[in-house]
Amino acid sequence: QNSIAGIPHSFGSFKFQYTPISFSEFSCNAEIRNMSSYYANDANTLIVDTYSSIDIGITYNIEISNNLELKVFGKAQNLLDTKYAAGVWINPDLPKFTSPAYLEPGLPRNVVFGASLNWTN
Repeated sequence: QNSIAGIPHSFGSFKFQYTPISFSEFSCNAEIRNMSSYYANDANTLIVDTYSSIDIGITYNIEISNNLELKVFGKAQNLLDTKYAAGVWINPDLPKFTSPAYLEPGLPRNVVFGASLNWTN
């Protein structure tokens, strides 16, 4: 019996975050994500490979007033520069003279910066 297309056998993530007691405005984190292989078609002939990815990040919270907080963060994603499929076409059209295009690549190693403004009333 074939496996169901598009459904990995296992997936998961583990995230660790550290916030020092003496400097609680600052935190750092690391995350490991894993996805097992799975099939992209009902015939189980197109396979999507297993992958693992590691991210690390830092966050700094700045209290502007009693009601307003600015959060600044940075994150390095896919530290090992793993090649993986971020998007998969399930049961793609099968062209006659070429391999089917069914995988959309994930981002290579990259860095993200951002900020958010939080207001409470």
